[in-house]
Amino acid sequence: MRVLLVEDLSGQARLIHKIILKHDSHEVIICKDAFEAFAALRVISGIDVVILDNELPFAQGMDLLQKIRSTEDMQNLKVIMNTADEEFESFQTLGADDCLKKPFVKEELFSLLDKFKNLDA
Repeated sequence: MRVLLVEDLSGQARLIHKIILKHDSHEVIICKDAFEAFAALRVISGIDVVILDNELPFAQGMDLLQKIRSTEDMQNLKVIMNTADEEFESFQTLGADDCLKKPFVKEELFSLLDKFKNLDA
């Protein structure tokens, strides 16, 4: 499974990356803002899941989520919002497939990755 991780805090990105790699043989691509992430989505094929922080520089994660859902070839991409915000319902209304509330335990992330991996099987 190919995962695009969008997280501006390098320590947090490294931690999530390490957790994902311990779980399974996923490929993880890290982007530090919404613009870099959207560019990556346009040029890198085969991304299965986006783990998207909401608090990003320049544009919020929910802005990127809306852009993904309005782009025809990205509409079915699985997006997990990773945020400390309490507004999970609004993220799902915007099209998030699921949400991880910071701080999360690694088993929650594993469960979501397994859920989306099994959808592709």
